[in-house]
Amino acid sequence: MSRDDLHEPEDRVDKQATGLPRAPGLFQRLRSRIRRKDVERRTVDLDSIAQWPASVSVLERDEFGPLVIGISDATVFPDGSVTSNGGWFVSKRFGLRPHLSDATDIVHSDVPTAFVLSVHPTRLNIVTSIGPNLVTLGKSHPGIATIFPDVSEKPHHPITSLASTCGVTMGGFAITRGSARRMASAVFARLSSTDISDNQVAQFAETMRAATAPTSASVYLEHNTSDGSPNDPSMVDFRFDHESSGSRLVPVNLLSVEGIARAVSGASSVTVESSELLPFSQFAAPTASVATVDKTLRAKRAPSRVTSTRRFDMDKALREGLPLPRGVEVISRPGYDIRDTSVDAHRVFYRGAWGPQHTYVLREHSLGPWLISVTNAVVSPNGSVALDDGTLLAGLYFGAPRNQIPVDGWITTELSGRAGLAITAMRGFGHGLLHVAPRVDALNRFDAELPILVSHGWWDDSVLLNAAGLDDAHTIRVPHEQMHHLVRVPELIVSTQLFPEVNTGRADPQWLTEFVNRLSPVPAGEPSRRVYFARDDASGIRGGCANRYELDRIATEFGYETVIPEALSFTDQIRLASETVDMFGEQGSALTWSMFMPPQSRLVSVQSKPDGHQNRHMTYHNPVLAARNSRFDLIGAVRAGKHLGFEVDPRALRRAMEQLP
Repeated sequence: MSRDDLHEPEDRVDKQATGLPRAPGLFQRLRSRIRRKDVERRTVDLDSIAQWPASVSVLERDEFGPLVIGISDATVFPDGSVTSNGGWFVSKRFGLRPHLSDATDIVHSDVPTAFVLSVHPTRLNIVTSIGPNLVTLGKSHPGIATIFPDVSEKPHHPITSLASTCGVTMGGFAITRGSARRMASAVFARLSSTDISDNQVAQFAETMRAATAPTSASVYLEHNTSDGSPNDPSMVDFRFDHESSGSRLVPVNLLSVEGIARAVSGASSVTVESSELLPFSQFAAPTASVATVDKTLRAKRAPSRVTSTRRFDMDKALREGLPLPRGVEVISRPGYDIRDTSVDAHRVFYRGAWGPQHTYVLREHSLGPWLISVTNAVVSPNGSVALDDGTLLAGLYFGAPRNQIPVDGWITTELSGRAGLAITAMRGFGHGLLHVAPRVDALNRFDAELPILVSHGWWDDSVLLNAAGLDDAHTIRVPHEQMHHLVRVPELIVSTQLFPEVNTGRADPQWLTEFVNRLSPVPAGEPSRRVYFARDDASGIRGGCANRYELDRIATEFGYETVIPEALSFTDQIRLASETVDMFGEQGSALTWSMFMPPQSRLVSVQSKPDGHQNRHMTYHNPVLAARNSRFDLIGAVRAGKHLGFEVDPRALRRAMEQLP
């Protein structure tokens, strides 16, 4: 071991990337301690020194000092640390952090890139820190590629579309654990801070207001959890009072920063449910009045408020023939076909070897959906159904959310006649294909003139609904943003879901087959396509696999045809699935199309959970593909550590594909 191995982490990292073994045990730990002390001796605090090193330059100033800086020949690590020419830099003002962990892969680039080395991008931090930082970068370096070293959000990431509004582009969330970026010039903007100036925050608010149009004169900013249930049930009546007086209710936790900005933009009056939400009021008119709700007061309970007080398990009642609550009646009961359909053909790649999938046997197959009538039903925007007496009809098989969200809100819509229910708590494409469309199909076959309640989706689901038999004239959209806005239906017709029951593997091959045949055209000739279902976002910045390029490379290597379903029309996607006998891709909504493959096909899915995850076998593909007499191969080749979505180990994935049964 040379002295250079201790002084130059970049050189040491590059050697590790070539495959040289690491020093194990005590020697490795001793080496790490020596290196950390050496790093501390060579670390410069840019906030406290009078003259910066030659490798650091000021690109823009304001009245408070350096606003944007550049560091030449810089290597940026996933922990937010930066080194250049053998020296490390720290700065609270610019988000540069002490060096804690190295990387095994270094990506070299000659393109100047901006870095936002801030806290995790929660909505509040985007408003107070990340957004102002992006605007500063956009004004000083329009269009510059920007990278975030750590991301805690889920696939619908709020920063992706926010970047263009702020004048920058996304460089990809390429700095994940185990990787680093080295470039000729790294750019950093000063983080907004009250002890420096509020000017950056003000510029961000002005930028967001300019990009949106005023929507309401009075706005009430409310807390809501991500699933829509109120954080504080006592606040429901406060919300009702403000909405009754003309305020627009804005659920902060259910909208992106851009969505909040659009809702608040131009408002002359803003009421926030707590002081924690005050930063979001900046998007209102500059002269707007802002007030915080006084929680010591108690509003009079709204006469139309409904709160669920007890839970009734519909799944168990339907399976075992138990008495149902008053007002709930089964109007269509499917028959049963008792047979064994083993999923023993399924395989899972786990800890470097292929093994059998959990043995689920699909013994009891219903021959169609249950249809249930509920008198005077109260429907929540997440799909929950309650009776007048507060009883919550719960159960995934029945169609309620998995965690059985209590109904708590007031009746805002009264329907005059019978309606069907096809609302799902999750609104992604895969959920629409598996949860919503089959229920619409069942309800439409029961009564073609029945109006049906459906959610506002993340995507335009009108083509899917039309294909399932629901036209716009019979569609009743229930907004998801206001989870305490309830709909009362004199008679609600509910279909059970096609989604298989949790932990039992019970599926419905006949209903599934009939549904697929109604939506899917008969392919011309013998289906033979082997398709890799890629994503339009090749960089992985919208979630999923962070090193997606490895999937692309391996799919091509093993002879798969690469297709991006997002680039195809809905009809073409159905046709593609019906012609595919071997589908490969990362776990996600697109693989739901596997249910439209011909019988005796194969799905190879790269899972998004690390090895050893307790739910690595629990996926709807098991019974759905078994019901189609198709095969399911699940590959667990995920690198350990925290990544955006997940990061695949290419060597393990290639080994799994080579040994595929």
